[in-house]
Amino acid sequence: MAGEKVLETAITKKIIKALNQLDRCLVYKRLAGPHRKGKPDITGCINGCRIEIEVKLPGGEPTPKQQQWLDRWDEVGAITGCVTSVEEALDILKRWINAKGVDDMFDDAGDYPGSQVRDP
Repeated sequence: MAGEKVLETAITKKIIKALNQLDRCLVYKRLAGPHRKGKPDITGCINGCRIEIEVKLPGGEPTPKQQQWLDRWDEVGAITGCVTSVEEALDILKRWINAKGVDDMFDDAGDYPGSQVRDP
């Protein structure tokens, strides 16, 4: 694996798999198209709240159009962010859950209960 190029699609797939293992969470990859320019890569819902996540390779930044969409979703209360890994995506959710006081989604170690193995 050393020296292989990591693709944004591979990161996106790993994030979707990890998030869909969480209780009360469903996300999917937004399909590309002419009317979807700049919209976040991952969309879904956790515990009744909309999720909009842009995925980039490490060091990457959202385009101005992508940032506009993230900002707009944030303004209306969605969980938003630009991430480069599963860990960053989970951190965004942890911050939201902690801010909302939805403490039953984490165990005492700060891990997601049931997140080790769960098939759809």
